[in-house]
Amino acid sequence: MIRKETVLVPIDSRDEIAALLRGALADAPAEQRPGLERALQLVEAVRHDDASLKARYARRLLQQEGVDPDADQVRAIRVLRQRIPGLGLAAATDLARHARG
Repeated sequence: MIRKETVLVPIDSRDEIAALLRGALADAPAEQRPGLERALQLVEAVRHDDASLKARYARRLLQQEGVDPDADQVRAIRVLRQRIPGLGLAAATDLARHARG
């Protein structure tokens, strides 16, 4: 039997945002440059990897349901499977693991 399972693919659009800010900065009048430069510095300072993106996403979902993934891993897995249609047990377990402190 073939089962379809939801796969989460973290998306990091930081590069696209930085490119937009660089383009805006190139054409910006002098009074807007300091704000755009600061925004670009902030975007470039953010570093994400797949694990941290998954962890933040899972924590947000679990927090909305009042679930502490450190205290109740089984409930966390169940809630994640309810909140994300098609999420299989293995993927939910992995996501719950990322959500732990």
